[in-house]
Amino acid sequence: MFRLFCTVVWLVSSLSASQAQVSDDYIDAINHAIFIAEDGDLAAGYDAATGLLDIADTDEERLRAYDLAMNIAMAAGRWLDAENQAFAGAQLVRENLGGQPDLLRPFLERQAEAARQQDALDRHQRLQAELLSLNAGRLALVWNAERDGQRHRFTGFLCPQALNDWPLSQWQADSPSGLGANCIYLDPAAPGSGLSFNIYRPADQDHIANIAAVFSAEMAQTEFIEGVPLIHNGQALTYHVANLDDRAMQVWRALSGDWAVTLDSYSDTAIPEVLHDDLLTEAFASLERMNEHLSRCDLSRGRREFGREEEIAGVSLTMLTASMLPHPVGVFQPDDNTLDCFIQRLDIGSLAIAYAEVDRRGRPQRFVARPSDGEVPYILAAESRSLRNVERSMGRTRSGTPFIMSQHLDRQVDTYGVYNGPPSALGFLDHIAQIAAGDIEPSIGVYIDADGQSIINISNATDD
Repeated sequence: MFRLFCTVVWLVSSLSASQAQVSDDYIDAINHAIFIAEDGDLAAGYDAATGLLDIADTDEERLRAYDLAMNIAMAAGRWLDAENQAFAGAQLVRENLGGQPDLLRPFLERQAEAARQQDALDRHQRLQAELLSLNAGRLALVWNAERDGQRHRFTGFLCPQALNDWPLSQWQADSPSGLGANCIYLDPAAPGSGLSFNIYRPADQDHIANIAAVFSAEMAQTEFIEGVPLIHNGQALTYHVANLDDRAMQVWRALSGDWAVTLDSYSDTAIPEVLHDDLLTEAFASLERMNEHLSRCDLSRGRREFGREEEIAGVSLTMLTASMLPHPVGVFQPDDNTLDCFIQRLDIGSLAIAYAEVDRRGRPQRFVARPSDGEVPYILAAESRSLRNVERSMGRTRSGTPFIMSQHLDRQVDTYGVYNGPPSALGFLDHIAQIAAGDIEPSIGVYIDADGQSIINISNATDD
């Protein structure tokens, strides 16, 4: 299962324009190696890919060679070669390309999988631990660790600690915004067999169509059965099967709101046994929780304006300064006591996703825009009871609890104003774009120096 041309696309998008020092002739050579491999001659394709290293003049060209050779070796089942190419690519990223997580991640993932295929469990576990550390920010955005498993933040779906008596081996966030997520359960007795959940928005990707495309691209002798509807425990599912001579996949899909969950059963050696009813019941046990979660998100998002909204404007300098100081500076921390409701993907600077945190009644507490790795910068419109209390002490009253709009940088928080109650999702998105474009100036900035002292910068703030 592979489409090798995507490796070039991934690397081009992961390197900035100034870094992507790759000649047109080199891209032509890459495409030639890809053509050979996709035409069925993996051995010749691998030789062509490794030969690219002899003509590479830049680190970016060498990285593409390692990436392509690694993926061809994986497709050919040449696990030691794949691991060696992945190791070399990872070393290049660490030593010459600043250890960029988005560049390093795919090499570590392939290295870990190749080690597992060789039963090198010590190396596999060490690499998995490194991946968990590398992905900590992204995983915290998508998953909430609970006693019974990993719960998907934007849907409430739970990946249990074990399924079919197989342990939860991996949980991942596989898209730039962290929205595409999956959990993997590997059969300890058969490394090529397992179960996986995929949680995604069909509007953003089509998991079923991707499976069909990959199978049909590999062999003409592919059987793909489209969506047989069935009802299990009152929940509508569709059942799909893809068969090749040497491996197969079965997929059960459930829809809830704007989201879908699939359970994939796959084997590299034989057609997997159809899952029995008890296992399906266990697998989809949290669908009711997911439906409830998304219905609350629909309730909060359905009130398009969320409540009466004021334009962001100046506010009493004393009040705003008092409300700023308690705000956290540094890495954003999700609130595990709220439900996270997806608003929109973002492509604004490093920001990748916007969502709302709502309470159990569907009442918004914070609106968040943040990068996929969970680090700064991020933007909040957050409820502030402390500002309301300060205002009351000074004789000012509001019809609603104020929401402060702020941008959080490394050791710095900039405040842009106050909403009179929760903003609308569209209003929040509009102000994010204005902040990123520099169209709105901060009223107050608080900088924390190395000694922990607060430095307050004031600009464009108006007193009442």
